[in-house]
Amino acid sequence: MMHKISVGFLAVLAISLASLAQAHEENCLADVIRTIQLRKRGDEGSFSYNGATGPEEWPGLCQTGQQQSPINIVGDSILAPTPPLQFRWSEVVYNVTYLNTGETLKATLPPNDQSHVIKNGIRYDLIQFHFHNPSEHRFEGFNGALEVHFVHASAQGGLLVVGILLDPNTGSKSLTRNTPSFYSEFTDLLMDPVTLPKEKGDSIVLGDLGDPESSPVKLGAVRRMIGPTANKFHAYTGSLTTPPCTEGVRWHVFKSIVYIPVKSLFAVQRILPHTARDTQPWYGRLDEPEPTFGGTK
Repeated sequence: MMHKISVGFLAVLAISLASLAQAHEENCLADVIRTIQLRKRGDEGSFSYNGATGPEEWPGLCQTGQQQSPINIVGDSILAPTPPLQFRWSEVVYNVTYLNTGETLKATLPPNDQSHVIKNGIRYDLIQFHFHNPSEHRFEGFNGALEVHFVHASAQGGLLVVGILLDPNTGSKSLTRNTPSFYSEFTDLLMDPVTLPKEKGDSIVLGDLGDPESSPVKLGAVRRMIGPTANKFHAYTGSLTTPPCTEGVRWHVFKSIVYIPVKSLFAVQRILPHTARDTQPWYGRLDEPEPTFGGTK
């Protein structure tokens, strides 16, 4: 009897352990996807924006792809009717790692943050955001001074990026497209000339829970600046703008240029060199109806 009980117990225990292992594997899936997508961003590879590792030498899809980004946006139109994004970003985020990679300033959210967007019923978690100098997307052939990319990933491995073009507020431009909280609560923290990570490899923690004077990242200020999302974005299917230039990325570029204080802009430009890929051809992409704007190389 003792032998039978022991065998039965061991059988139940084995099943329980298998169930726990499966649950653990499923719970870790999001973290695995985060790691994969961060590697896809090209941050761990060797590339630059000039010379022997510049865009003309980037490999693979960067040269042969037919759905590449960024593009030049001409006209006030989106590619196709599309449901508005549902933003479910955290109001504030703590323990954000802000790193100077040498090619960008990148803020990586902690794995336990729940910031995400919903597109067509699919959840895309916000992984990180970073800056380009000047903007990569263009409006009517003109760059913004900077562009910030909010990179999201789904559990299925899909990517969705929200792009916002930034320009300096010189006093001659209307601020009706902006809200004071955007630059007082968001850009002032990320573009503070005193605390910016100035050298490649330098990093700081924003919202360090161990430091009562460390300010968190206030994503809520960005969300309020965007406002209701219906018809606010140019939406198209493109690619990552750095190697390996992975295609199938769902791009949503905010239609309005956002104005920020000159001092904030200059603080970033003094640190970041030219970090923008040139605009790419449209190539008559067939996954969505072609819009009234195209791309130029």
